Amino acid sequence: MSDEGEQLDDRIASLAETLRAGDLVMACLELAEVALELDRAMHREERALELLLASRPATPPPLTHVRREHGSLRRLVGGIAGALDAGDEQQGLDQIGKLRSVLLVHLAKEERLQPLLARAAADSPA
Repeated sequence: MSDEGEQLDDRIASLAETLRAGDLVMACLELAEVALELDRAMHREERALELLLASRPATPPPLTHVRREHGSLRRLVGGIAGALDAGDEQQGLDQIGKLRSVLLVHLAKEERLQPLLARAAADSPA
């Protein structure tokens, strides 16, 4: 897992600990930070894939699949937010567990793409 992926997973684990401690306000703040960090990472990944695939069209388009996965991650973050808003600690923890699982699978897939992205960046004109 990349350093960025590990940091994100650590932040999500910290969010779970905060929620277990019953601090809903801090959990909301931590969730906002996680959501922002996750969104930035997904945007970078999509942008890199757009550049890579611009000259290599594929069917079905891999970017469509990646965006679908990103949508799933965003929905899980929304589920956590809904649970926090309702004060439902257990539902929040369940959603956090799902987010971590889905994110870890996604990051593993992303790691396999890194060599392709690095080659594409090296091949592209500056």
